[in-house]
Amino acid sequence: HGLWRMNTTLLDDPNFLVSLDTFLSTISPLLPSETQQQQWDRVKDDIKRFCVKASIAKRKDRSTIIRDLNAERQTALHDYANSSGQTKASHAHDLEA
Repeated sequence: HGLWRMNTTLLDDPNFLVSLDTFLSTISPLLPSETQQQQWDRVKDDIKRFCVKASIAKRKDRSTIIRDLNAERQTALHDYANSSGQTKASHAHDLEA
């Protein structure tokens, strides 16, 4: 499979941190009384899957935001292109402000 590196920008997301805390709290009681290394070996794949899913969801959210902003931009450009000369001057003035 190769080396997996966590998307550490997730750690800047308070919602992710709450979700991760909840996730860890739910799996913690399921761990048998083993050494910390044995416990880590049991949960690391689960944590990896959790983080990968969160990263994919974040990417989808970001893509949706970008798509929506581009649609708004295209609408604004279309409206500007179809506006009268005086309206264009008003838009230009608004942009300078």
